[in-house]
Amino acid sequence: IKESDEQTRENHDVMVEVIRQITEALIWGEQNGHNHNFFDFFCEKKILADFVRVLGQPLVPKTVKVQLLQTLSMLVQNIRRDTSLYYLFSNNYVNQLISTQFDWNDEEILGYYISLLKSLALRLNGETIKFFFNERLEQFALYLEAVRFFGHRDQMVRTAIRTLTLQVYSVEDPAMQLFVLERSWRTYFI
Repeated sequence: IKESDEQTRENHDVMVEVIRQITEALIWGEQNGHNHNFFDFFCEKKILADFVRVLGQPLVPKTVKVQLLQTLSMLVQNIRRDTSLYYLFSNNYVNQLISTQFDWNDEEILGYYISLLKSLALRLNGETIKFFFNERLEQFALYLEAVRFFGHRDQMVRTAIRTLTLQVYSVEDPAMQLFVLERSWRTYFI
């Protein structure tokens, strides 16, 4: 069914509001520690997969993409239970999201994307690195996608990427450290 621009704009506003409410419920449930039903429902209905799928569609309006990037960043920052965090990082959804190509000329999209990458990096440790770094396939989307912006014109983007790389360097995983070392000289010294 073909919709008018006004109806489409209204539907996008509703979609943004629903995403915002989902985020609030998930974070509230996590922060109150006793109500995990929201997150369990989020997992059961595979809403994260839907979020990532929607973000990858080129015709999705900017307002929806911005809300999804903001939502995912907030979830990563506010999730307290390890099982919830591991769910967010599992099934390769986050790596798929990290590898999604957005309009990098759009400063708002770029800002929220970089914020998400930084939030993810700040949750890296010896346990969570396995969700991002695949030694066998030599893949580390979080690091490789981030360093593309190392020399970006925006100081805040460069600062966030430096914070991310320092966090990556601090994770004690010999295979990952070797991977990063082998690629760093090309990124930073050429």
